[in-house]
Amino acid sequence: IGGSYSKIEYCRKVLGEKQYRTCSFTCFFEPISICPDDPSDVQGNISQAAEEDVAYLKTIQNQTNSFEMATDLYHALTAHIYRMNPRTSAMIHERSRKVGFDETALHPLVALHIRRGDKITDRYNRYHTIREYIRPLYSYAVKAHVCNSGSELVTMQVYVASDSLIAFPEVDRHLKHTQAGNCRFQVIGESGSLSQQKGSEHKGKKHGEMATMMLHLNAEDGLEATLEIIFDIYMLSVW
Repeated sequence: IGGSYSKIEYCRKVLGEKQYRTCSFTCFFEPISICPDDPSDVQGNISQAAEEDVAYLKTIQNQTNSFEMATDLYHALTAHIYRMNPRTSAMIHERSRKVGFDETALHPLVALHIRRGDKITDRYNRYHTIREYIRPLYSYAVKAHVCNSGSELVTMQVYVASDSLIAFPEVDRHLKHTQAGNCRFQVIGESGSLSQQKGSEHKGKKHGEMATMMLHLNAEDGLEATLEIIFDIYMLSVW
């Protein structure tokens, strides 16, 4: 998101040429200390800062019984770096409203990340059926306190983040009339989005081609596809 996905024409127009060249990251996120004035310093500063952070994380993790501490530190570091700027935050909250997610409501939320497209060509990954995602979700819901306390029916929202056009309707079909304890499911998410269309076009192609494709979109489509990806990450990680 901070690299290839912000190298889009929209960000050039919003930031201006100089800031776009030195730190396009700020198109969507708050600036961080490694955004220099001189474009020639960018790569060196970023690399040095990244190497120092990774080295520190490794030091913490190598200490006795410190894996959880390292994980917490990594999460805190990531949350600090990826602080949405007000413009991005407003657009993301508007997307929340459109998909039916109310941040002020008390609905429990579970998010599924269903990767297709170029991801399944990676040697560390494989194609997982929708049922393979649904089974652990259902097992969790059956045991969850929120689905087993009281007698009232509770709506558990299931957000589907995917680069596939068919993932959302498949999950919805499996869960629409399903109930776990006192919980019924409401599937939410973006269906038929631009990034899903492009992801389906790139299904089975080399990993990373999706990011390359982003560079060739016009300003409007580039912004839309990037916001879709940021919104998926937001829903998967924050809640």
